[in-house]
Amino acid sequence: MNKNNIAFYPYLIGHTENAYVSNMIDIWKSKYKVIPYEKEGLNIKDFKNCKAIVLNWFEDRLDLKSWVLLLFYRLSRIKIIWVFHNNKSHINDDSWIMTVKMIGMTLVSSDIILHSNHSKKYLSEINPYVMKKTKFVPHINYCANYIDTQKDYRQSLGFKNNDIVFMFFGFLKAYKNVELLIQAFKEIASQNIKLLIVGEASDNSYAKNIRKLCNGNPNIILHTKYVNYVDVYTYFNTCDVLVLPYYKNLSLNSGAMIAAFSCGKPVIIPDIAMAKDMSKFCFIYSYENEKAHKVALKREIKNVCKLGRKKCHILGRKAQKFVQIKNSREVVSKEIDILMS
Repeated sequence: MNKNNIAFYPYLIGHTENAYVSNMIDIWKSKYKVIPYEKEGLNIKDFKNCKAIVLNWFEDRLDLKSWVLLLFYRLSRIKIIWVFHNNKSHINDDSWIMTVKMIGMTLVSSDIILHSNHSKKYLSEINPYVMKKTKFVPHINYCANYIDTQKDYRQSLGFKNNDIVFMFFGFLKAYKNVELLIQAFKEIASQNIKLLIVGEASDNSYAKNIRKLCNGNPNIILHTKYVNYVDVYTYFNTCDVLVLPYYKNLSLNSGAMIAAFSCGKPVIIPDIAMAKDMSKFCFIYSYENEKAHKVALKREIKNVCKLGRKKCHILGRKAQKFVQIKNSREVVSKEIDILMS
């Protein structure tokens, strides 16, 4: 029987709120019929026609029942493809239960997709016996998602030509460490640097805390709102460099970093796995604790200020050209074909 279905998690309705999910579903759809995968599993018809189950961030939802179900599918010769996005959950990172879930995902998977070569080290720390299951597939770029508007918000926001604009872009959640970025920025005594924070907050209370922390600082501009696809490039045109002060013990990859490169901007970021893979386009720093994190972050912000806007622009264009080729739809599609062969 020729099986032609791919069950995909999460299959977001309309899948417009997550560009990564949207792009990956479209690639899989070009080869197979893509159906949603839910925690409850597949119905009989979908089970009979299912060739593979692709799981993103499923470890957050995994329990014994869903794990046994995945094991049953695996034993039924359905590929279980787990995309290893994070080395710890962003929901419950220190729980021993989450550690068990991560190990469970490594065991039940037939294939494990890595979006960064340096992720191998972190996967081996979870389960060193599954490395033969891994397959590197580049994180797809967003060049087709975000179209250059040839516009920016610099004038409307009152920025001067010589102002260096740092931007945080993405969904505002505690694990992304926006508070530390604001604290670090406030401690840098310079009038010609601006911080633009753009993204929808996880809840009103968190947004309120962020506004309170900024405390009316004229060099920090908050746009705590959902940003439509059509406006993304305009925001990136406004900034000179993206700043992503993530907790490095949680993150391996960064869709926001790929978005920045897709829009021609370099990135300040800790030494997470994906940043190490693309280090020549990043201002990478390391740290041992939160106090050291702030010191290292401030140092990189100052280094960018010394470098200047023009050199940031040149570096950003090099990053853009790189992901246009190495992280293209065609390259990702070819790697998936190899995975499924």
